[in-house]
Parts: sequence; structure tokens; C-alpha cells
Amino acid sequence: MRLEQLEYLLGVKYTQSMNLASEKFHVSQPAISHALRELEGELENKLLYKTNKGSFLTKQGEIVADHAEKIFALLHEM
Repeated sequence: MRLEQLEYLLGVKYTQSMNLASEKFHVSQPAISHALRELEGELENKLLYKTNKGSFLTKQGEIVADHAEKIFALLHEM
């Protein structure tokens, strides 16, 4: 697990879009998708689902995102 994967997950959570998250982080949309698929593989859980209205976190994705927010808050404190 890499911090950038967690950042991307949070980006998708708040924008509800792989494209908007990729713009925010100045990386390609396929790079975001690849990083998040790797994270799903590492955690052995589906974190996202896509609809014609956007990308959304699964229940497990929300749990991981909550932990990611705590991690980034702690890093910010340091």
C-alpha cells in the first residue's frame, strides 16, 4: 500500500470521478484506475464501483477512506 493510492481513493471519494481525481493529482485517469485496482488487490476487497453518474466507494472503500483520512491527519500533525 502506498500513500498515493490512499490519496487517489480520497480524490475519487470527494470528486466522485476518476477523471476529476486525475486532474486534481496531475496524473492520467488510467494511472488512477491502475493504482486503485492494485490497492483493491492488496486489500482483497472491492473499494469502488462505477456507474454512468460517476465513481463511488463501496462500504469497504468508505472504511479504507476513513482510515486514510486519519493517516493523513496524523502525517499533517508531524
